[in-house]
Amino acid sequence: MQKRKIGIHAAGFIGWGGGIDFLRMIIRSILATKKYEVVILLPDQLSFRDRVRRSLSRFTNKKNNAPRQFSDHRDLFQEFSQEAKSATYKKSLKKAVKRHRIDLLIPCIEAVNPDIDIPWVGYIYDFQHEYLTQFFTPEEIKHRQVQFGNTVHTAKHVIVNSYAVKKDIGKFYPDSTAKVTNLPFTPLFNRQLLSSNFTEIKSRYALPDKYFIISNQFWIHKSHITAFRALHILHSISNERIAIVCTGDTGDSRRADYFDSLKKEIRDLGIEDNVFFLGYISKPDQIQLLLHSIALIQPTLFEGGPGGGATYDAIAFSKPAIISDIDINKEINDPLVTFFQVNNHADLADKMKTVLEQHKSSHWKLDVNKLEEEAAQRISVLGDVLSALIDSI
Repeated sequence: MQKRKIGIHAAGFIGWGGGIDFLRMIIRSILATKKYEVVILLPDQLSFRDRVRRSLSRFTNKKNNAPRQFSDHRDLFQEFSQEAKSATYKKSLKKAVKRHRIDLLIPCIEAVNPDIDIPWVGYIYDFQHEYLTQFFTPEEIKHRQVQFGNTVHTAKHVIVNSYAVKKDIGKFYPDSTAKVTNLPFTPLFNRQLLSSNFTEIKSRYALPDKYFIISNQFWIHKSHITAFRALHILHSISNERIAIVCTGDTGDSRRADYFDSLKKEIRDLGIEDNVFFLGYISKPDQIQLLLHSIALIQPTLFEGGPGGGATYDAIAFSKPAIISDIDINKEINDPLVTFFQVNNHADLADKMKTVLEQHKSSHWKLDVNKLEEEAAQRISVLGDVLSALIDSI
């Protein structure tokens, strides 16, 4: 019996690290079922959404005077080259679908044109624009509402990253008839991401021995400022000069001066020498920094998936994470996670101090075999969920 061909619709995801990681998670899990052929459909040019995300990220890292780089999107899924086909198309997705005989498209961040006459699965990332309206212009809010409305009223099936987003679809689009599947929390260890050399990275950026790490884009809702204020408090109650290392793009279209305002507050707090901005770095470099950190900090005000991508990485690689106690983050049930009161820098400082003391007495070691076993189990669970969805269409 011929296997169905599943087209991974990459447009809209490949201009930002979180989107790429999400696609990798979907691809790995579908391939693990061994039930389908997978074709990764890559636009020859970035979508409007991806171009905007990338344009926000162009800056020069003043610490090492190196321009921010982003890999060519055609090479992003090289790890699947033996199991899945990558196909680049120009303007016409319809022609690509026909050429590669695709039977189903997943995940689709925007509604698929009706002239593409095959089933497709929509994807809704979050409803931040409905809750944190102060971070959006009226035009941006309207754009999202129209985009999401088109998806939930056109798609027969939609996937989301959390139970919270599934509830929000019912709340904001009660007349939608789409079947919504919330994907299980799936942190995935990947041995291939251990390729970088920490000693070289540490020397390149002149990093300290003890630091917490934040790996978020500098969007306002990620609330980096909460962590910086917490670090200031931590310094006042500890003799150690602990640092925070930040990775991620520094632009936010909603407030062009946001990053500069953060740097000013850091100077005012007197912790300028203890906060490091590395910009967008390679995933293997980011993982090495995570592995050698005290813990991840995730001070976010809003997410579409529990903890955001950085928390997925921390748990996948068995590192502690201190994360805000917003409802969606509470969907995580893992001993590696410590919650702090959202927006409360004093509470975060207290949690950082506790985790720091635990770090001093721990003998942490990376157990690759154990982590691979855990990843295989998680992939199997997600694969079953996606397989059940695909087979129902």
